[in-house]
Amino acid sequence: MANPFQHGNVCEDVERCSALEKKSGNADESICPQCSVYTECQEHGYLSQPRALQQAHAKISAVGHLFLEPRFSQIVESILGATDEQEHICIIDERKTSIEDLFLECVIPKEVMQEWHTNWQGQALGNFAVAVMNAIEARGELYSNPIGLVRTAVEAFKQHEDEIIQQMRYINVLGKIVKRKVVDTETGMELSCYAIQFQCGTTAHIPLDANAEDRLRKMGLQTLSRETLSRTSATKTELTTHEQVSIPIRMTEAIALGILDIQTEEQIEALPTVCSHLEWTYWHQLRHFFAHYPRDADAPMQWSDRYLTFWLPPKLHPNVKRLLLTTTFFTEQQCRKLFPDEDIEVIRLEPTAWGHDNRLFQIRTSSKSESETLNYNSNTNNMELTIVAERYLLAIRAEIERKPDVNHAIVSNKKILNKLTDLAAKPNVCFVENYKAFLHKDIDAESSQVIWLVGMPQWAQRSIWYHAQMLFGNDEKPLNYDGELWTHDYQDARIQAVYNQKVVGVLTQVIGRLGLNRSTGKTVMLLNNFELPDITDRPQTLLFDWADYEIAGDLDKLEEAIRTRERFESERDSLTAESSRKEVERILGCSSRHANRVIQKLGGGKIPASVSENRFFLFCHSVVRKQPPPSLQQ
Repeated sequence: MANPFQHGNVCEDVERCSALEKKSGNADESICPQCSVYTECQEHGYLSQPRALQQAHAKISAVGHLFLEPRFSQIVESILGATDEQEHICIIDERKTSIEDLFLECVIPKEVMQEWHTNWQGQALGNFAVAVMNAIEARGELYSNPIGLVRTAVEAFKQHEDEIIQQMRYINVLGKIVKRKVVDTETGMELSCYAIQFQCGTTAHIPLDANAEDRLRKMGLQTLSRETLSRTSATKTELTTHEQVSIPIRMTEAIALGILDIQTEEQIEALPTVCSHLEWTYWHQLRHFFAHYPRDADAPMQWSDRYLTFWLPPKLHPNVKRLLLTTTFFTEQQCRKLFPDEDIEVIRLEPTAWGHDNRLFQIRTSSKSESETLNYNSNTNNMELTIVAERYLLAIRAEIERKPDVNHAIVSNKKILNKLTDLAAKPNVCFVENYKAFLHKDIDAESSQVIWLVGMPQWAQRSIWYHAQMLFGNDEKPLNYDGELWTHDYQDARIQAVYNQKVVGVLTQVIGRLGLNRSTGKTVMLLNNFELPDITDRPQTLLFDWADYEIAGDLDKLEEAIRTRERFESERDSLTAESSRKEVERILGCSSRHANRVIQKLGGGKIPASVSENRFFLFCHSVVRKQPPPSLQQ
């Protein structure tokens, strides 16, 4: 507080304010007015942001849900200004635009349900809490889907909807009615006859009418607001001294009366949780969820021992006239599915040119799935590397050792990285990082000269299913969850599209962070054959087989080996029945007898199936090297 806002227009009491907002309290009312830099904050601190944002033509949000979630509606209205504003554009940060980031994650902690049961026992919300807890705990399995039982509980309590919504929005406190006569010192008029004494020792006067309420506050006396009094039985004609009353009270009012203490972050975390938004309580979220997803089997909900989690499509704020969403994680079809009622224009950006001498080698004989590099051993319940993956890792180690002056970096999945932990200490290894973690860490990705992208990003299969449910769970056609776990080949095209786009999104962003459009002399080794638009189809991308690398011996000679093999492939494809026997022998590296058989069968215009590609590659390279490679000699 001695030198506020030296780090920009950020809050100087962010821990307490954030903790209070997590409980759905209002820091602007309960914390800010007592802050020692309150006036300065309104001028050029955190509280000045809405005014400054109203003047900006574009609003870029790193909070992915800011323009999409009802609980942020007041903030959006404060920064957008008038509802008829047309020229402003709202922009969502690219890193926050994956499926799970755009959908609204609704979480009801078990702790909150227990609070409802304790604080509203015997009333609608307390009974509802018991019904929901019984429903979710009946499954008894982690990450199980209790949607059918929860749907039944919500339907059973629909008749108590208004009462449940009100009780979710307020704190239920107990107080004792005491006589407290207050007379206006100026007019002599009676202002109050009774007060409520709370268990914390605070006393709030019950005003006789609205004028008395204003006068009591001007005299510096605490009162219960007329709104609060309307929700209790504490009216003038019904008061009984020493009677205990239950009072639903707003959190802001409870703090102002001293019923709740917010002096420290720990005290705030101990407060009960309320729903501050009138039309977006936990009840509203559940009702919207069940209305949107009519089939239990295709609804994205899970119970994880402490939290009931479910997802809802985003709801664009009505004041947002234009939203720019930049993403590599959605196809156009998926985007239109996400915002079915909006006018959408898809703009495809032209790819930026890569720097001089930047190259990307992509292996073309690898599988698109993680099964190419990882095997599940049913005997040990462990994931083991395949022979292919072992060869990859041996090559990486050899390249790192061969040229100590060349900086390397490795990005892969956790299973493969577990075999490479020692490389992180090498002086010429910049980093060894997981695919998804790499995107969210502050890493100097451009300092490396050779970057190895090994295998595929990984997701739990239930994660793929949940994301497909989010997008397509309300389709008329049910989802088909049949598919291979390790190959990620799904029978349902919608689930397959979700998986494919997730892979494309991660790999595209990883390669984008390497700075190929800003730096020169970089080599990227993409050891999977997943097609990436505007990356793997560039002229600088060369497709290779692992035999190419083994024959080349190191990365510097890999391009030459690829060109040689491509030349022989081209010559092979040009062979006809009129080709000479010697020409066939030279190109295929085969015997005279076999060459004659090839020529005889070339009458159909195709190389016979007996000449396999793998065999051909070994023969053609043996011609270049003047001797057969070791594998052929064996």
